[in-house]
Amino acid sequence: MKTICLHPTIEDSILKWFAARTTPAVFLVGPPGVGKTTLAYRVMEKMNMRVSEFNASHTRSGACFRKIILPLLQRGGVIHMMETGSSEKGGLGVILDEIDGLSSGEKGGLQSLLAYLREWKPTNPGVPVIFISNTIQQRMLQMISRYCLTFKVGNADEGQIRTLLGKDVPPQWKTLAGGDLRPLLRGEYSEAHGEVDEDSLINIPEGVVPLAKWCLYSEMDPFLTLELENNDSNLAGLVIAENIPDRLECVKGDTREAWDLYLKMFKCIQESDYADYWAFFYQTWRLLALSQDVKLNTINLFLSKYAPFVGSPPAEDIRYTPVLTKQSALFNAWKMLCEISDTQGVPIRLTPSALIMSANIEAASGGGGKKQDKKKKVDSMSFSVV
Repeated sequence: MKTICLHPTIEDSILKWFAARTTPAVFLVGPPGVGKTTLAYRVMEKMNMRVSEFNASHTRSGACFRKIILPLLQRGGVIHMMETGSSEKGGLGVILDEIDGLSSGEKGGLQSLLAYLREWKPTNPGVPVIFISNTIQQRMLQMISRYCLTFKVGNADEGQIRTLLGKDVPPQWKTLAGGDLRPLLRGEYSEAHGEVDEDSLINIPEGVVPLAKWCLYSEMDPFLTLELENNDSNLAGLVIAENIPDRLECVKGDTREAWDLYLKMFKCIQESDYADYWAFFYQTWRLLALSQDVKLNTINLFLSKYAPFVGSPPAEDIRYTPVLTKQSALFNAWKMLCEISDTQGVPIRLTPSALIMSANIEAASGGGGKKQDKKKKVDSMSFSVV
């Protein structure tokens, strides 16, 4: 597929890197939609490479990284010569997208990746790889960037965009889109749609917390599709869940009606989390879009209908408690509760009691062992069953 060079300076630098690799990888960092993945494909196709792309949010654990991605990165030497007939051009190239979706922690994907970068040697360079991330806020990502040829990818070159479109760049896109090329290519700013009223365009806030605040206190179009990375939608959903009590209290007060509304929304969030559980542990990725719709659009629609907020959102920052990823105790506890709920056929909130009862029955029958260990694990979690 023929593409336009949207970032000429960065592309030239990456092509020079291919000619003489002095770092183990290229790292492209920038907001969604500015052309990072297109840039990665362009340079690899120019080098006549067969591209293997992985979405890191789908292979996030350290085990997945070590079993699937690491063996590809370590290919080189004789295998590379057999594939290409030379040691310089062609062969396999790897694109690892959404690298911020890799889990952290002692045995997480980011830690495994960092270990690979530290052990890399130019005498045995392995397969060329390009990492892609929307942000570089995590400390682990910042450490990884130091081992890579890192570029901050901003807005595409306007002259190249003009070449791509075959006409001038719409001023509304330059003002409102934040460099995101996707709505531009979909024709959302084209003259065929008539004169664009800037006040009528939906300006979706950037960042997890602003997005969550927008969902909580504004009335969204229920048919709006939010094109978000899975990590961003999940984090926004967590922030929304944390602030729903405050949101209801400011409209309904400390009342039974507010509590009943909260329980209904909590049920929606629970179902969304359950969809995430199935998506990641059974690899049914189609559930992720549905889960995002429930976390954001459905909650906003519910609040707009049953607890409409009048006036301007509160000026102060909303609650935001940073959470860990797969290695966190809370995540592992939730995973175990889901497994028990599935096998025992009980609601999530009753799983600690069900597990303790099962362990007591097993102990009484003389088969303590592992069941007793699980009972101790549940006791240590200090769950309160309501």
